[in-house]
Amino acid sequence: MRRKVFRYSFLCALLFVFVTAVFMFTACGKEETVKEKEENKKENKKENKEEIVIKKDDIEDTEEVGSSDPELEEEAAFPILNDLIDRIQLTAAPLESTGASVSVYAENLSDGARASINSSQMPAASLIKLYIAGCVYEQMDFVKEQEVYAGETEELLRLMITVSDNDAANELVRKLGFGDASAGMEVVNEFCRLHGFADTHMGRLLLAPNDMDDNYTSVNDCGKFLREMNGNVLVGSEKLLDLMRQQERTGKIPAGVPENIETANKTGELSDVENDAAIIFGENGAYTVCVMMSGLSDTSAARSVIREISAQIYEYMCP
Repeated sequence: MRRKVFRYSFLCALLFVFVTAVFMFTACGKEETVKEKEENKKENKKENKEEIVIKKDDIEDTEEVGSSDPELEEEAAFPILNDLIDRIQLTAAPLESTGASVSVYAENLSDGARASINSSQMPAASLIKLYIAGCVYEQMDFVKEQEVYAGETEELLRLMITVSDNDAANELVRKLGFGDASAGMEVVNEFCRLHGFADTHMGRLLLAPNDMDDNYTSVNDCGKFLREMNGNVLVGSEKLLDLMRQQERTGKIPAGVPENIETANKTGELSDVENDAAIIFGENGAYTVCVMMSGLSDTSAARSVIREISAQIYEYMCP
């Protein structure tokens, strides 16, 4: 009997030792697994942080690459006509010596070769009407819904461009704003922003006094506008170009080229401002000329200089 009890006790003890061993082994395994999981989590976090840093660096690199000025890149991509620039600067020097500001832009539309002199934001005068027209053609359906009579919009555009009618320009701006001139000017400014005319801004109606704001553009912006219009990039390009061909004010840039040469232009004048922007369809291909002058004491002399500059550019482009 004692032997049986002993055997039984011995087997129970053995079983207890075995169960304890199994339990401890399992617990160690679990502990090891938990540690491994924690280590894996740490590794994953580290990798994620590295990935985030890499992505951030990639974004910064992308932003750095994309931060360059597209206008400067565009200018650098085409030949600069330095010899033409020298000639024009000599012609403009006497006028500049009186305190006037003179900006000139010329571009061969065949190869993009160009000359840009003193391009900066200057009083637009009626050159702002180019941008009003471009905006109206984009918003044509909206504007035509407000017509008093059929064909009113086309008639206003014709008057604004061919004879530089200020009332027609102001009425079109109001229609762009659905009767609100300020809203209409903002629509024109948004058109300029979207198309990259960075120096162009409409701050008042034509001939409306405003000591706080004005209308501005630059020869580079005008050159870009003419290029895109000639290339049919802008909505209504062909119609606007046709109106500019019908221009009645041709005493500046067009007067500097032979009479048989076709031109399309838009002028602008104030008491001390003389502007003109034109496409010349020369024998060797089309080219643009934009001239802006401000701070003038003699506008008649300024118009004479514009004609002389136009003649020089024609001789250069069509030798």
